[in-house]
Amino acid sequence: MNFKKLIPYDEYTLKTKLSFKEVKKRISDNVVPTRSVKQYFFGGTDKIFEGYVLESTFKLNRLINGRNSFLPIIEGHLYLQNEITHVKIYAKTLYWRLLVFFFAGIFFFFAMNSFNRFFNKDDFSYFPLLLPVIVYLFTLVSFYVMNNKTKIFFKQLLEAE
Repeated sequence: MNFKKLIPYDEYTLKTKLSFKEVKKRISDNVVPTRSVKQYFFGGTDKIFEGYVLESTFKLNRLINGRNSFLPIIEGHLYLQNEITHVKIYAKTLYWRLLVFFFAGIFFFFAMNSFNRFFNKDDFSYFPLLLPVIVYLFTLVSFYVMNNKTKIFFKQLLEAE
C-alpha cells in the first residue's frame, strides 16, 4: 500500500520542450497577484490562479467561484536540463494542521474511552470516532480531485509529458 497517498501532498515534475522563458510567460499569463478583500467580493478576473511568479519559482492558489477550502497550494520550481524545461510542482493543502488536530482528537477520545472502560466496565463505543475519519476522507478525496484538475491544466498549458 502506498502510504504517501494518505497525506494531502503531491509532488511531480512536468517536462516540456518549450523554452524556459515561454514556460514562465505562460504561467505568468494565468496568474493575478493576490487579491484584496474588495476584489475578492466584488471583482472578477479571467485568470485561473492568484499568487506570484518570480525568476524560477512560483506559488499559486487556484481561483474558483465560491469557496473551496480543499484547493491545493501549488509551489513550483523551473529549471532547464538538456534543452528540456522541467517544472517541479509541489501541491499541498492549507488545512494539514487541522488534520493533525483531528488525529489528536481521535487519540484523546480513544484514551479517555479506554480509561472509562477500564475503571467502569462500560461498553466501548467506536461511533464517535467515525466523524473525524469521515472529515479526513472528505479532505483527502477533495484535495486529490482538485489537484488532478490542476495537474491536467498544467500539462495542457505547458504542452508537457
